[in-house]
Amino acid sequence: MTAPARPVKQSPSVVPRRRLELHNHQIDQGVAATHRCGNTHLPTGRVCLLPERHPGGCYFTERASRA
Repeated sequence: MTAPARPVKQSPSVVPRRRLELHNHQIDQGVAATHRCGNTHLPTGRVCLLPERHPGGCYFTERASRA
């Protein structure tokens, strides 16, 4: 009798962390695409330009005017 085949141990694949909040209406998709926070302060329309997943609270700044 032969021994049953042992499964080959594979190294875990590296899976990038997805930003689950991107479906949220308060996230600016264009800003988020540049790996920035993109959280929008809805009453003023200001947006957070800090890096994605930054520690602490957001720092909201005026949006650049679009021509």
